Amino acid sequence: MGDTADVVIPANKGKRQAVAAQATAAKTEEIKYIAKTKTTEALILRALEGNPLFEDLVTELGDLGLGAFSDLTTSLIGSMTKMEVAAGGKIIEEGAHSGDKFYVVEKGSCAIKKKEKEVGTLQAGFGFGELALLYNCPRNATVEATEACILWVLDQAVYNALKRTHAEKLLKEKMELVDSVPSFKVITGEHRAQLADSLEPMTFQENEFIVREGEVGDRFYIVQVGEVAVETAGMELVRLVAGAFFGERALINDDVRQADVRVVSHMCTCLTLNRQAFLDLLGPMEQAWRWDCLRQVTLLAPLTDSQITSLSDGLKPVEFAADQVIFEKGSTGDCLFILESGALQVFDGTVDANELATISKRGAFFGEMALLNSEPRMATVVCKEKAKCLELSREVLEGTVGNLASLRLAWQEDTLRRVPLLSKLTADQRTKLAKGLMIKSFNDGEYVIRQGDQGSSFFILERGQVEVKDGQQTLKTLDPGAYFGELALLKNDVRAMNIVCKGSATVAEVTRDEFVALLGPLQTILDEQMESYDSVGQKIEIKSLTELEQKAVLGMGAFGKVLLVGHDSKFYALKCFVKQQILAVGLQNHLMQERNIMMDCNSHFLVNLVGTFQDDDQLYMIMETVMGGELFTHLQNSPNMRVPELAAKFYAACTVMAFEYLHDRHYCHRDLKPENLLIDNDGYLKLADFGFAKKLKNGEKTYTTCGTPDYMAPELLTQQGHTGAVDWWALGILIYEMTTGTTPFYADDEIQRFKLIQKGKIMFPSYISTQCRDLIKKLCVINPAKRLGMLKGGVSDIKKHPWFKGIDFEALEKRLVTPPFSPPLQGPADTCCFDEYELDSEHPGAGHVGRIRLPSMGVFKSF
Repeated sequence: MGDTADVVIPANKGKRQAVAAQATAAKTEEIKYIAKTKTTEALILRALEGNPLFEDLVTELGDLGLGAFSDLTTSLIGSMTKMEVAAGGKIIEEGAHSGDKFYVVEKGSCAIKKKEKEVGTLQAGFGFGELALLYNCPRNATVEATEACILWVLDQAVYNALKRTHAEKLLKEKMELVDSVPSFKVITGEHRAQLADSLEPMTFQENEFIVREGEVGDRFYIVQVGEVAVETAGMELVRLVAGAFFGERALINDDVRQADVRVVSHMCTCLTLNRQAFLDLLGPMEQAWRWDCLRQVTLLAPLTDSQITSLSDGLKPVEFAADQVIFEKGSTGDCLFILESGALQVFDGTVDANELATISKRGAFFGEMALLNSEPRMATVVCKEKAKCLELSREVLEGTVGNLASLRLAWQEDTLRRVPLLSKLTADQRTKLAKGLMIKSFNDGEYVIRQGDQGSSFFILERGQVEVKDGQQTLKTLDPGAYFGELALLKNDVRAMNIVCKGSATVAEVTRDEFVALLGPLQTILDEQMESYDSVGQKIEIKSLTELEQKAVLGMGAFGKVLLVGHDSKFYALKCFVKQQILAVGLQNHLMQERNIMMDCNSHFLVNLVGTFQDDDQLYMIMETVMGGELFTHLQNSPNMRVPELAAKFYAACTVMAFEYLHDRHYCHRDLKPENLLIDNDGYLKLADFGFAKKLKNGEKTYTTCGTPDYMAPELLTQQGHTGAVDWWALGILIYEMTTGTTPFYADDEIQRFKLIQKGKIMFPSYISTQCRDLIKKLCVINPAKRLGMLKGGVSDIKKHPWFKGIDFEALEKRLVTPPFSPPLQGPADTCCFDEYELDSEHPGAGHVGRIRLPSMGVFKSF
């Protein structure tokens, strides 16, 4: 039977609401622990067993094989508070939105009621309400005490804080173990973090052999718990305890084991990684090092991670003898060099001239300007001793990623477009300004801007990181693509903060005088209120709802609604949020995050923001109209609620392009589903709804559970911390739903769905092609570090998958591919592709508002 099975499509499938946990968890140092008897602790533990939310706790206890609780289990049980309820008292009420607690009955009994009808009972030792620990959602039943009860209560904020602390502690321990391995020191911290995330635990019993002498091995081990003996011919050579490692050569080549390794403690847990997993993740160790070297080259800063991966494959090894001249000052060059071994001398002219520097650090690069143009070399480089280098030629670079100067210019133009003060520049003006930027390099600790100085320059950070400091206090760290100092283009600007380099950094700079020479005074440009903007990313300024003519309701979300509005003979989508509703559910930070991310993005595969405003009661986002309706509606109207694989490929490819754009800017979306994919007038897909999107640095994780349950990756539910890998899991679910009419882990019961997601076993109907099955399986891998899209090839691995054969992604980006469906629109305000709503309809979240008006504490000030 394999992975083939009949698929049941749920009848009357409705739109799915997104869910989220409270954005803020409790502070671990403020959690109070309540003493309990051993009997009570054992009763609570039995209530946790078999519950998927607590599966990792039970597994942890089983692995220990001891009569003690794990640290996390002890903390969770210890933090539970006592609650006493009289007979007839309601513990939770059906439909209540305030559910954020899990309960365990210690004494007494309770009735479970749905629509006032009793459907079950709960006795001592039973737990209930566990979904409220994951995310805020309406209670689906009433639980009422039938006699006096004693219960123990676990709060969502406490659960989240303890789970996060535990996950961060485990990751830190893994990182420390990986950092201790000398072989891994040649790769960056980011890649070591990926390795740490990929390590999987294996448990061995006393006297069990982990490796045998003479065998060919392909697995590397780090001892996490327990003790092992290294033996040869029955003679013990050494004992290894927690933190020790063995078998690292197996990651590089076939490793004939030189000794036996046997468990000598009661049990032993090792963190392991096999060679194939290592190669899938980073490629050979040398290739990972090459990637890291290229990422440090200032001129290559605009390239994406996937492009750097492609370039690393084109590096050519070259060797030079002692005293050999690599290139001379004044000669024409066409390649960059990276030093692998040896030492080089840099002279200002001939070898008899003044020595400028010595290059001896492995990974140092030189000659990079030759990648841009054929200008003469600025110095002479000679081998001080025999040296090995890697060479990247301009021909290889342009054949792989295109003309570097053009790529860099495009990257700078995109950054300029995101600067609100420069949003009124035309495309031609942005290009002219980008060409006028001057490149400057700074060393660790150097000031780019000093607090209190008169400023006259605007900066874009191209490479490295800088810290924003108020005096000596660090407020935040900026990454490549960030900009600062823009007010200096408008007026004499007294710098409000220090900008200090964290490591070496490169910036692109333009002064106010240079700006005026290129484009004229900025204030004049602002005053002119130009009419000509780009078709994507045009901005409008609205100050009041009365300036807009409300035409229709386009959609309803959990916490807002979208209107079709008119302004100056153009049409826009207006997303409206009631401030009190947002404050009531604690999503104010999410909403501000959504606004800031949309202001930062501009793509044909995203629904683009064109303006924001607010009044006393509501917040408004003005977006471009996308009138072809939701992909969800298109699927609903298709036979069996699915589309042919050819159409699914097109829609999936558009989604890949949207995620590639976001991930290149270090954003993860976290709420993909057909309801959030809109079909534009030409039939192309655009990704919408950035309410749960989040910016993450390389190697960083976030812990808030959010999204739509059908599309949630396992790591979102287990709260082990997640990255942009959750988007690639969701892509797999989307492809499955588009081709089958349902989701692979669908279940009427939420806990059952949770269990299915954790297992990750997908069954396919017989009509799904082999290539489609393979792609979905590789996207929906339980371990996020091994998921397609997260491996060394990045998004290119997805684009090159056989299922996408026939999709020209370059043509897709230029909108040259014919979509499988064209919306039957009669004009720009035709709403035929959307559900009908009354203009004054309330959205589902409207019930969250209480009678007491909540203070906003100025959180919406910058909206």
